[in-house]
Amino acid sequence: MAALTRKVSLRTGQTINSYEDLHKWSVENPGEFWSQVWDDAEIIGTKGENYFSRGDDFLSAKFFTDARLNVAENLLSRGKDNALAIISLQENGDRREISWRELRELVAATRMALIAEGVIAGDHVVAWVPNVAEVIIYSLAALSMGAVVSTSSPDFAPAAVLDRFGQIEPKILLAAQKYNYGGKEFDCTERLKEIQASLPTLTKTIIISKSNHEFLTFDNWIAPFMGSPLAFDRFEFSHPGFVLFSSGTTGKPKCIVHSGPGILLKTASEYKYHLDIAPNERIFFFTTCGWMMWNWLTFVLSTAATIVLYDGS
Repeated sequence: MAALTRKVSLRTGQTINSYEDLHKWSVENPGEFWSQVWDDAEIIGTKGENYFSRGDDFLSAKFFTDARLNVAENLLSRGKDNALAIISLQENGDRREISWRELRELVAATRMALIAEGVIAGDHVVAWVPNVAEVIIYSLAALSMGAVVSTSSPDFAPAAVLDRFGQIEPKILLAAQKYNYGGKEFDCTERLKEIQASLPTLTKTIIISKSNHEFLTFDNWIAPFMGSPLAFDRFEFSHPGFVLFSSGTTGKPKCIVHSGPGILLKTASEYKYHLDIAPNERIFFFTTCGWMMWNWLTFVLSTAATIVLYDGS
């Protein structure tokens, strides 16, 4: 924050001596502030010249109207090949470590698997899953091609899942065969069948499992595409990345559409100015895939830090 204050003072010629001064400047000059975030975070893409267009109200205000970028490109391009990108831990003791090289290879293969299923930019793909590495890989692959992602955790009953995913017409469902919590193992198979049968727009269900005779496993799904080149399609700044949902305490959960680049820039400001996250540091936040903090933790990859996933009690 101190470095940002000095930088803004030099750039603007204004006297900015405190957090209050900096905050006031950022609110009065949103285009300049978010342009500074873009530069400091070294966002990959074309920023353009129009950082902010003030509208008549909150909804009609626009940011970076001539920018072009891809969220997944920014999350995958900074880590060194042999450094760790993800450490995944589960309550039952399972541990998996994924290097940046392996992560990029897996995302490239998953991207091609999605393309083979006919997924295109703007399609919705969903996941009903524990907090494990496959969900990150699947989501980054979808984002690389402009598909929109929504996730929930396996402790959500079918009715709760359908209240959410039933609104957004998903094309692909990633699910888990089982998960562990509180020393118990929970089988998801029967509930998964109910969810799948109630989502008529699905063209494919993929399961996270070592082997399964009823569903195609994630590893087998992407195996034919291993070795594919990693590619990214760039989109406008307002391109949707995620659909999250309100809690559902006052009726059916409400869809909340988030711009992928908007999340990228907002989290970048937090990682850079508030938390000072550096490459190769290890970052953990205890969350399920049904909470927005899962998205927050995923986007830490943009800093080249290692993210730590944990699933269980």
